[in-house]
Amino acid sequence: MRGIKKLSAITLTAVLAFSSTVTAFGAEVTESVSYSKWGSKTVCEALGIDTAEYYKWIVNHDNDSSNDYQTYTVSKNYDSSVGTDYYLGTKYTSGDHRTPKGDTKGYFNTDLYSPNSGYYCVGYGRQDELKGSSYKPQMNCTGFVWHILYKSLSNTKAQKGQSVSYSYANTHIPSYSYAPYDTGQDTWINWASNNNIKTYYFDGTSAINNALNSGVLEKGDIIFMLGTADAHVGIFYGNNSKNNKFWHSQYKNVNTITNIEPRGTCYGLYVYKTGCSNGIDLNIQLNSTQSGLKGTSYDYSQFEYTVYADSACRKPVGKIVPQSDGFGAFGLTSSQQYSSSSAVARGVPVANTSYWCKETKTPNGYVADNTVYKFEKSTLTWGGTERYYAGVAINENNHKLSKINKTPKIALRIQNVSSYSELTDNNENYSLSGAVYEVYNSDNTFCGYMKTGEDGWVCATSKEKTDDVNNIKWNESAFDSALYMPYGNYYAKQVVAPKGFELFSDRIILDNVYQYTWSGLTVYYAQAENAPIKLDTSTVRVNLTNEFKTPINCAEFDLFSDEECQNLIDTAITDNNGIAEFAKPLQVGTYYIKQKKSAVGYFYDSTVTQVVVKEENIGSNTDISLFAKSKGDVNKDGNIDITDSTVIQLFVAGEKAEDGSDFVDINDTVSFDNADIDGNGIIDINDITNLQIIISKNN
Repeated sequence: MRGIKKLSAITLTAVLAFSSTVTAFGAEVTESVSYSKWGSKTVCEALGIDTAEYYKWIVNHDNDSSNDYQTYTVSKNYDSSVGTDYYLGTKYTSGDHRTPKGDTKGYFNTDLYSPNSGYYCVGYGRQDELKGSSYKPQMNCTGFVWHILYKSLSNTKAQKGQSVSYSYANTHIPSYSYAPYDTGQDTWINWASNNNIKTYYFDGTSAINNALNSGVLEKGDIIFMLGTADAHVGIFYGNNSKNNKFWHSQYKNVNTITNIEPRGTCYGLYVYKTGCSNGIDLNIQLNSTQSGLKGTSYDYSQFEYTVYADSACRKPVGKIVPQSDGFGAFGLTSSQQYSSSSAVARGVPVANTSYWCKETKTPNGYVADNTVYKFEKSTLTWGGTERYYAGVAINENNHKLSKINKTPKIALRIQNVSSYSELTDNNENYSLSGAVYEVYNSDNTFCGYMKTGEDGWVCATSKEKTDDVNNIKWNESAFDSALYMPYGNYYAKQVVAPKGFELFSDRIILDNVYQYTWSGLTVYYAQAENAPIKLDTSTVRVNLTNEFKTPINCAEFDLFSDEECQNLIDTAITDNNGIAEFAKPLQVGTYYIKQKKSAVGYFYDSTVTQVVVKEENIGSNTDISLFAKSKGDVNKDGNIDITDSTVIQLFVAGEKAEDGSDFVDINDTVSFDNADIDGNGIIDINDITNLQIIISKNN
């Protein structure tokens, strides 16, 4: 941009100094900043641009592809093979250049149309160069802003079925070659003065910081800077007045978004307002009543509020989807800053009109809020835009804004466990299902019921209070495996015990001492340990001996409740006395025993043996004697004699052998001579584990 003289040949009216105190996004920020202010029209008003179309254009073209502006750096020239962004990344070129990457065909000019040449377009900029059938993408800073305003004006006209000619745009929108004011003075200063544009001027080398702290800046405002090297223009792109983001064609190389950067040292900064001077914004600010909960469903951006023109909420006019920090806005100037917020009807909201909003989408992690909030006018205005906040009391003295409190939702769960699992597990006389709990909050207010399933965890819930806890109407979907309540502390008491158990009498506390994350929610849980009702039982024992009545150890037996041996009750292994005692006491009835694994040196016995627990066995043992057959020479002490005439076979743990044992032969018959047998008849087999030795005579 050409060098300029500050405010040369410009008549200023009503130039005032202001000290500004502002609130940004519900957080109070107080700065004492001096600036001058004049003019009454916004840029959009002066050009006949619908403010909504202007904001829609910039937010829809700030990042048109997955290659956002961070892909481009100020040290990297434009490369047509990198990215497809409409503006971002377009090469900066000094001079009258107004052609972004997304619009290289220029404008249609019928006077130049020639079917033979195929040339009917003209570059926007006076110095734009034709490259093949399109124009070389390049922009200077003024050309970038010109193209934004030109497209916004074209879209505004299109809404009315009209069009805008290039010649009109070239003589009415400030550009490098803006004819009426191409006199060596800067285009924007002259144009703004002649059109009475609402202007804020910050003087001196602190102008940038003062502008950011003034509360004046709004997304989409045009910033024009006076610099020691040259003047520079671009678009303020922060989401609030202190958010230092500047969209411009960067004199260092490309179109980009950076901090506000002048050419040289900035000694003066103009803010030209683009939004409607009588515009209003409807704002909400959400605030959680509790932070730090576990889970992933506590994001404010999952809420949705519908804005209505009536208190009965029958006339929707727009929606607000807050950002992750809880702030959301709806309006001609601000709503377009939030891509999820949208207007249903054009031209709303408007000043001096009442609006209401109601929560219409509640994320999983929060309690639904059916309150209808009215938007109340704040004393705050940003750049002439009035601010209205939903359902808050505005303090005229300190501008502090109350927030809409959102109550997080938590899941409550209980698990039933047995205090004597050895008895109750796999015992049809006991079941962890069917326990019923009443749940109360810390104020002793009834909240609901929970019922447990086979695994002891809650599987059904109900919030309908009843006098008959045995006939509760249960909700039993997968979603109902927890009781969902507002954040707080709760307790439960068992009112129906599970089958075969005593009633658990202690109060069960449900708070943040025991919590975990489940389906994106924080879960408060507890265990209730029920004691089984004592039944008349007997203990079943197996006595295992060989042909010499010698006890055999390390044989394993299974105990079943059915003859087909499908319902396993318990497993036991014989000790040195040859006794395998099953841990689970049994009631009077018929049971079945089957060998699971034979002892070393003995054949596996697949016989299913019936054992009957009788009345006379109650309180004592029910014994059954079984016999084990050896695989080799066994003496009267139960020991196997090893001599030089003995053949030894080695087996290792694995698949069952033909005789049913759990060992598989790993080699052929091996003979050992006396050198392998010590004086005690012991063979030392090194580095071999899990062996079974089968011994037999050669003859």
